[in-house]
Amino acid sequence: MKKILSVALILVAILAAAPFVNGLMMEKTLRSQVDRINEIYADRPFSPQIEITRYDRGFASSEIEFLCTIPQMQGLEGDITLILTESAKHGFIGVSSTTSLSQNSWYSEFINDSLNGQDPLSITSQFTPFSGITSTVALESFEVDVDGDLVLFSPGELIMKTDPALKHLVADGHFDGFASPGIMDIRDITLSSDLTLISDIIMDGESTFTVGTINLGDSSRDKRVELSSLKGSSTIDYDDSSKTLSTQVKYTIDKVVADNEEINTIRLTAGINQLDAEGLENFYTAYCDMMNEMLANLAAMQNDPQQAEEMMAQQFAMIGIALLPELEKLLKKDLQIEISDFHMALPQGEVEGNFAIGLKNDMTLASIATLTQQPEKLVDVFSFTSNFTLPDGLIPDQESLLIPLLPGMQSGVFEQKDDKLVHTAQVMDDKLLLNGKEFVLRQ
Repeated sequence: MKKILSVALILVAILAAAPFVNGLMMEKTLRSQVDRINEIYADRPFSPQIEITRYDRGFASSEIEFLCTIPQMQGLEGDITLILTESAKHGFIGVSSTTSLSQNSWYSEFINDSLNGQDPLSITSQFTPFSGITSTVALESFEVDVDGDLVLFSPGELIMKTDPALKHLVADGHFDGFASPGIMDIRDITLSSDLTLISDIIMDGESTFTVGTINLGDSSRDKRVELSSLKGSSTIDYDDSSKTLSTQVKYTIDKVVADNEEINTIRLTAGINQLDAEGLENFYTAYCDMMNEMLANLAAMQNDPQQAEEMMAQQFAMIGIALLPELEKLLKKDLQIEISDFHMALPQGEVEGNFAIGLKNDMTLASIATLTQQPEKLVDVFSFTSNFTLPDGLIPDQESLLIPLLPGMQSGVFEQKDDKLVHTAQVMDDKLLLNGKEFVLRQ
């Protein structure tokens, strides 16, 4: 009996202390996540830095204040800051909280002046000790006047989940849309994302979005654009064994109507394969360093707009030149750029095609430059395939596409087959074949 009573007392004590323990663990997680976010974005241009300016943790509740700034904008006109205040309640199995933007004067003024004091935005979060944080951003319907035009916003919701270490990020959202009568009407927006952080820059995973309808202009007039069922997805695949990235984007549109002209079933799938991950990180790091230096110089010249404009023009040119060595490091064997599926259904007929070009060996910019003098070596450097089909009569003066245009060509860029123009090209057996005939690259 005494043992049972002792165990019961221990369980009661643990249960009673749970809110305090959960609050303690939440503070530890939040502080580590803020440090991690600041570390990831420390050197990226126009990226936020977060500071916990106040953390009042009690037994069953906490009050927290965050200050978000963009360091590169400090000292410039249009300085951007964001204050987030969070009220958290410690529960027995986790912590729930609400986040407010009310401490930002620009936000409070907008709510009071434009929305009659009714805030349509709510942000809530749930924290559990070992699974991380789930945040929900919800938007209620509201309407606002923008330069004399009424814009109507429909409800929406975005749910974001992350593990305590910020390695795995998941997001799902839907937004019923917004409209301005006679100007635009955009409906049924969804998005989802499931990403794993490999490094501060490299990710692995997939993101998708859809838009049900987009209407621009007045539907009662001829001058309008209507788009149905836009879908997009992007995939990032990281190969740890080869330390390479392959990325692909895919877009589809069911129908586009513009000024009574209709296009159906538009598809585009494009990608970059076998991109050297270390080279990409070095390229991005070098770009960030140069942009940060330019922004620092710009801040020092904010009182002299003409000098700032001249400096930016010079530095942008210098950045492009300075990045060339880092770009060269990406030119590795098996790097490939492709359009694997392109399709449009036009009133005149269907347009279809695909394209791929890749490197057979590591290359330098100097070696590529020599190809202008030795074009016959192109087949030793690049792999290449392309296929396109066009309806007859789609392109004005199409006859120019059907005859050889350059020395060494034995056919036009296209050949006519029945009611279509057809193009095929490929590098095969150390030759460039155009529509089945060798394109002699050097006479």
